[in-house]
Amino acid sequence: MIKKIVIPAMCAALLTACGRGRAAEPPEPPRPAELNAGAPDGSDGAVSRGIYAAEEDGEAEFVSKWEKNPKEAEYDLNGAAGADMVELDYADLKRVIFHGYFGMFVYDLESGKITRSLDLKEIGCGDTQGDNFALVRVSDDGKWVYIHANGSDRAYTWNLSGDEKSDGSLTNNAYEESDPSEGFKVFYGGEYHNVKPFDNFVTLTQEHAAETLPEPLQKAMEGNEGAFSRRAALTANGTGVLKDSDGTIGGLLYVAYGSEESGGGLARELFQTIVNKNSGGTAE
Repeated sequence: MIKKIVIPAMCAALLTACGRGRAAEPPEPPRPAELNAGAPDGSDGAVSRGIYAAEEDGEAEFVSKWEKNPKEAEYDLNGAAGADMVELDYADLKRVIFHGYFGMFVYDLESGKITRSLDLKEIGCGDTQGDNFALVRVSDDGKWVYIHANGSDRAYTWNLSGDEKSDGSLTNNAYEESDPSEGFKVFYGGEYHNVKPFDNFVTLTQEHAAETLPEPLQKAMEGNEGAFSRRAALTANGTGVLKDSDGTIGGLLYVAYGSEESGGGLARELFQTIVNKNSGGTAE
């Protein structure tokens, strides 16, 4: 008979050291029935970090790992933003989510602050190009982030749901091959849920921009006013892009370009104010 168990991180390490874990083969993704209902990771919310396993005939098999407070991003505001520019992953009227080789960040438009960050290198997802590039998708409500490094047998889900017990937590499950553009799975409440990814983007190419983008954005691109993210998000504030005029992390801006007729749009210096919770770096 299969018994459900939750093993704290220290105990899990001892299991592996004693040869009782199955590290040689990547485990199958956990089925909803194999984990306890409760917090999004399958625990009762009482632990801050744990390994979740199914036990059969006295042997424990790793299926899922959950961290309540994953490592925050570490970066130098004077460091280069990256040759391939930072990626815009999500934007709406309240928040902007973006990532680069130096981490993933959540910027709150209402408070004007970065409220959370995640160290992508720590989980093997720091490459933005090459064979091991990290694929990132955000749910259409901005509450879940899916992260998978190409070629890896693990995938991560970052919880940004706002839930008091689980907001900011990171779940590590076995990778299931699928087309993330059609949706991805997140585990909470004791079962998997399929979520729709945010895809309200337009690709920024000169040919495309001349036809569909707001005139102020067209002029900014034609005037070489710095580097722009490869895509823009269509929001009620306007057409949102990441912009960097000096090539540094500290110089990154989120700009939503509205039409000149509507007078819409906004601009935020993303790293001008760094605060609270799980955010790294310092600002002058």
